[in-house]
Amino acid sequence: MVNRPQGTGTRALLDINLAKVAEARGLALKELARRIRGYSYEVRTHTAVAAAVAQGRADVGMAIRYAAELYGLDFIPVGWEIYDLLVRREALDRARPLIEAVKSAEAPPGYRKLPETGEVVAEF
Repeated sequence: MVNRPQGTGTRALLDINLAKVAEARGLALKELARRIRGYSYEVRTHTAVAAAVAQGRADVGMAIRYAAELYGLDFIPVGWEIYDLLVRREALDRARPLIEAVKSAEAPPGYRKLPETGEVVAEF
């Protein structure tokens, strides 16, 4: 396999699910991970995962659908992830054009918009 680095959402999703499998088998996550060929092979981006699979350097990796489509790979959905646009309060007015662009753009394959897309949902 090809993996994403620790600290990425993709890696967190994989590790959370692997931990459940490990627990069911009476193993620690680290022990199960050592048994997965390529688990320690990390690349920085979703497209790098897709490139590794497309070039035969790995048989499988977790990435977004868009990256799989760029490389003509099969895609098996494992879940949805919500992305937030984080903006400092004092930069909110300057960020409005970006917010409006995200709100009005068509969602690419593998993405979907939530009803609150483009709205400020929390201020701290």
